[in-house]
Amino acid sequence: VALSHLYGKYLAGVLAQQYPQYFNMTFYNQPHEYVDYIRESLMLDERNSNHYRNEAADCDYIYGLPSYNGRPPTIDQLHNSFNSFAGKHNVRIFPHPYNYSLLPFSPHFDSCDPACYNLDTWQDEFHALDTLDEVDISYFPGNQLDLKLMLDIPAKLSCTKWEGKELFEHGRQSIYTRNDSQYKILYYLWRDDFTQRQAILLTFKWVKENYYDIDKYVRDYPKMLKEEIDR
Repeated sequence: VALSHLYGKYLAGVLAQQYPQYFNMTFYNQPHEYVDYIRESLMLDERNSNHYRNEAADCDYIYGLPSYNGRPPTIDQLHNSFNSFAGKHNVRIFPHPYNYSLLPFSPHFDSCDPACYNLDTWQDEFHALDTLDEVDISYFPGNQLDLKLMLDIPAKLSCTKWEGKELFEHGRQSIYTRNDSQYKILYYLWRDDFTQRQAILLTFKWVKENYYDIDKYVRDYPKMLKEEIDR
């Protein structure tokens, strides 16, 4: 069955393992810009994920190798880490603990990442997936962290406030993504005794001023950007 899928005879799905080796974020009928935005929001790029598209089904897939605080995640940890974010952004997460999940790779899938354009076989595509950097899903937005992880939070938040202050006062820095920057600024303003509404409006204004010329999402989707910051 798996080989028939990989050689394009038909598409096939499987039930999830207890410790899934990869994750698949599936987007149905979404513009390419939105898929890129979601990928960036989770700190994913070509170093730690692969983007494929099935044009006939109008589906996009982001594949990655998950870890959870340095260990292989269980299927439940995988879904608990993604659920909050995925539910808010119309994304499906596979493998699924109870439903069949589409196997990765097929002649029907086209790579959207330049590094994978010239991969000729499914063996090459699997090798590209296996050599990605792992993604620590324990830090995904809305994830309920284990107690051991929560012990480290105060020091991290103190650093976040300082970084947010630097960004807010001095502008965009190349070492941070837009999503990372707006989170740090929101946290800095909140800890600096601005009201929630003031913090949201000031962050929205800062993002437009600093990213309008270089970020298509900021230019073309201001309403979605505002809703994202509101959350």
